[in-house]
Amino acid sequence: MRKLSPIPRLSAALLALILPFAPMTAHAVVDDAFSYAMEAATPFVSQGFKVRTDHWNGEILPGGQKAVRHQLFKGNEYCFWVASAIDGVALTIEIYMPDGTAVAVTETIDSKNAKSVRFPATTTGSYIIVFSLSSDSAPEDEPISWALAYGYR
Repeated sequence: MRKLSPIPRLSAALLALILPFAPMTAHAVVDDAFSYAMEAATPFVSQGFKVRTDHWNGEILPGGQKAVRHQLFKGNEYCFWVASAIDGVALTIEIYMPDGTAVAVTETIDSKNAKSVRFPATTTGSYIIVFSLSSDSAPEDEPISWALAYGYR
């Protein structure tokens, strides 16, 4: 039987002693804004909408505006949900067709920290989703986290 040299045994012993006290660098982060967007999507799921797994998120200064371009297809009905992790944020969302014409939204719903819009895509193309967030309680120079999700049927 082969004997281990003292150096590997010492290294293994040191590792066993140090590892339990080493700080863990990996941790999970919950995206509260995305959670609120998914809560806003719940009633639409019961109406047959399929929620897509891809979504957008980030931070924006209060009063700021963000635009996202996304390919939509004629004949489908779409819902977009924009949400913030901050209570009391006022949200606006507008949809524009590929030619820049505003989309006639068939339904808009405000819920806790989220806003939903529903509309039919009348043409296939790259639509522009524009949203803004404003808050009387958040400092002007402190970014607000947001998430934008969508579904279709």
